[in-house]
Amino acid sequence: MFNRDVDVNENIGDGMFCRPKDKNLTYDSIIGMLNRHYSNSFISKSKIKEDCLKIVDNKVYVLLLEGNYTGKKEFEIIKRTDNPSSINVTVNLKSESDVIASQVVLIKESGSWKVESGSIFPSRELLYKK
Repeated sequence: MFNRDVDVNENIGDGMFCRPKDKNLTYDSIIGMLNRHYSNSFISKSKIKEDCLKIVDNKVYVLLLEGNYTGKKEFEIIKRTDNPSSINVTVNLKSESDVIASQVVLIKESGSWKVESGSIFPSRELLYKK
């Protein structure tokens, strides 16, 4: 969620959450969107459902992320190893000033390849300058 796409920001528990302007984004539609790209075990292990989505008074709130999301970013696959049940990939996420490396494992689930482990947006500790 981006600051420009929200109606309201509220403190809920220990976090700042927001309500999407798009009222078609329901809890189920958000989980469905995540399920298209991430495996069931990734979603369960990451606690996305518990930590990033809240329902208060029948209204859906998502964790508000801060930062600059308007910059151009691109992915570069620098290594790929295919196995019978998985694909292991080393990716670089490039922005105007940064390159962030991450190891990602994809598995086949429900007929498509999904992220099983790793991060498309790795932690800042992995950051190094060009």
